[in-house]
Amino acid sequence: MLLLAGVAFLIVLLWMVGRYRGSSAEQRAVYAWVIMQRHTPGHHSRDRESMALAARARRGELTRQEIARLQALRPEVPYPGKLPPA
Repeated sequence: MLLLAGVAFLIVLLWMVGRYRGSSAEQRAVYAWVIMQRHTPGHHSRDRESMALAARARRGELTRQEIARLQALRPEVPYPGKLPPA
């Protein structure tokens, strides 16, 4: 049983390292920024929705309006990526 748990852990670890190395620093920063913006005091968000929105942001699929709406939640934290074309 311990061997099976070790193999499962190794597979998950390799998968996580591959995902991390497969994205750029900007993609990781935008992903974290979206999650951080949605977890502000007074703003109740669902984790699944936050993660889906962050995944779209990492892929560069957010519109300027969505970025502006997120920026308004915490204006002191600037958007870390390049804005999409207008």
